Amino acid sequence: FHPRYAQFIARLGADHVIYQPYDLFRAMPGWTPELARLEERLLQTCDSVIATSEPTRAALQTQSPRPVHCVPNGVDGALFLAGEAAQGVDALPGIPRPRVGYAGSLNRKVDLPLIVTLARREPGWQFVLIGPQGNFDDATARALAECAGLPNVHLPGARTRQELPAAMASLDVALMCYRPGTWMDSAYPLKLHEYLASGPPVVSSDLPSVRPFAGVVAIARNADEWHALISGALRDG
Repeated sequence: FHPRYAQFIARLGADHVIYQPYDLFRAMPGWTPELARLEERLLQTCDSVIATSEPTRAALQTQSPRPVHCVPNGVDGALFLAGEAAQGVDALPGIPRPRVGYAGSLNRKVDLPLIVTLARREPGWQFVLIGPQGNFDDATARALAECAGLPNVHLPGARTRQELPAAMASLDVALMCYRPGTWMDSAYPLKLHEYLASGPPVVSSDLPSVRPFAGVVAIARNADEWHALISGALRDG
């Protein structure tokens, strides 16, 4: 699932090699010429390539002599539908409502400057950012520090996978607030289906992989649209 493991293929003596990258790695921080060389070798020699989004599939297809397949992300229904059934259990005690939240890794892909803008615009909304922190650039590091200083922004830390459904179900609105111009432009967020299975209304950045779900997910393109769509979700569910 990552080109850094290509060096082990010969030692494993596998009958078949399948490369299944979970993101378009070349668009992520830390990509190097050596990783690019390893990925190109994988794409040229492996038996099958499976991407999780159409933009990633299209990008990889330019280097692969065989068809690259797209198998989108899904959801662990047994785990996350149980979270929907347990909505009566508040997994975020002590945080007032309404809760507008994001669950996932907090890094440079998350539009933390947007959160600062919205939190200042709506001091009565409680913004809950659930997840581990790391891999920030200057803009997101500054915004995280600003978030930490705002009384209506909460950083409760990471949750285990078993705890995630109840945490997501305890939100009033769930956000997929990704910064444009990051590797998320070509990604298919796993949390899309996790949010939908957990129950809260969802507002998302405008990602190609999310557009087919516009019937069940509100898509925002600027701060004013984010504000209006979150307001509508809080009002209408």
